[in-house]
Amino acid sequence: EVFKETYGVPVYQEQVMALTRSLCGYSAHEADEFRIKVAKKKGLEEERQPFVEGAVQNGMPLSQAESIFESLCGFAAYAFNKSHSYCYAALSIWCMWLKVHCAPEFYAAALQYEDKIAKRLRLAAEARRLGIPVEPPSVQFPSAAFSVGVSGDKPAILGGLSDVKGVGPKTAMALEEEAPFSDLVDLRKRAGGVGRLTGSGFKALARASALRDIYPDRKFLALNSEVVWKRLAKGQLPKPEAPLPEYEGDDEAIAIGRVWPLYQDVAGRTAF
Repeated sequence: EVFKETYGVPVYQEQVMALTRSLCGYSAHEADEFRIKVAKKKGLEEERQPFVEGAVQNGMPLSQAESIFESLCGFAAYAFNKSHSYCYAALSIWCMWLKVHCAPEFYAAALQYEDKIAKRLRLAAEARRLGIPVEPPSVQFPSAAFSVGVSGDKPAILGGLSDVKGVGPKTAMALEEEAPFSDLVDLRKRAGGVGRLTGSGFKALARASALRDIYPDRKFLALNSEVVWKRLAKGQLPKPEAPLPEYEGDDEAIAIGRVWPLYQDVAGRTAF
């Protein structure tokens, strides 16, 4: 009767309280103390004798009473109270609805609030499996956090500037305040400066492909960022030149992945 609503399987801590009262004659206080020990997974062995003795006094065979107590010890590994189960169930339903009807926004939020890179990579892979591109941030649509934009003709998740290694919060704020930009000279003029976008930040943005919407040659900018940054100060737009020797082996998936770990190239390769 105690486990009727869960088809004979102990699920809720409240069920354990009801069992100890009906089977072993525990008082309400004693049943709650037993529940606390189940929840904390500590001190259960202290309850073995009063539990078994109470059950035997109520007519249960000793072996059966021992067996039930052992099963409750195993139940302690996953037991939680009924109110929590309701909250988890409600949250699961809400997340399922959002995942089906607002998938880009759902995954953007999930990526933003997950701080472990391994879990972020799994979320990004799942979003891509569902046909949602996960792209590096863009200075034309800057946001410190993950956001939803457009890639081609479909929604895409854009990475947050705060996740680019080498781009600090002040730089991200300056870009958010000034965007969009007409070209790289305009970017340097309006967002550059001490405490804002500097040469090192520009290099990080170039390596992360965050400048692609105003200058599509990511590799050229990444390999020549210092020279380009100085020329932008003079109002000179970059012109393609030979890559610097020490960067000749630049591999896009690995190079971008070093500064923005969620990057995946057209062949599906990542840095991890």
